[in-house]
Amino acid sequence: MKLEDLHTEAAIDAKIDQSDLATASIKRTEKTMKWLKYHSLESIEAKNLEKKLKVLYKNKWLYFNGKAPDEEYVRKPLDIKVLKCDVDMFIDADSEMIQGRLAVDIQQQKVAFIDQFIKNLNTQSFDIGHAIDFLKFKNGLG
Repeated sequence: MKLEDLHTEAAIDAKIDQSDLATASIKRTEKTMKWLKYHSLESIEAKNLEKKLKVLYKNKWLYFNGKAPDEEYVRKPLDIKVLKCDVDMFIDADSEMIQGRLAVDIQQQKVAFIDQFIKNLNTQSFDIGHAIDFLKFKNGLG
């Protein structure tokens, strides 16, 4: 799921129907379960992307150190001699590594957003309770 889609769905799920607080309270649990499912799926995807990035790093390290399989150099010739002290700089600047890190960062942002939204859903029960108490007070029942 895209980050923008999560933002859109969260905006919908964050709304509380003030005219029917009892139903809103019950739906909060359903919404929390939905977002916990999202959290587990997106967390697994984040771990998978981190593992792929580690494998990519190893392959780039082998490539820039001249230890990759010969086919790799036929496919993508390395026209310069990279000093050992410069390997990390070349790996950091590699376009595939940059894209891999970006994918991991975006995935981590999704997980962090979902974490925060679940916390928001958990506080909704207090918000609903306070709204009910206010309505009781307003109607002279509190």
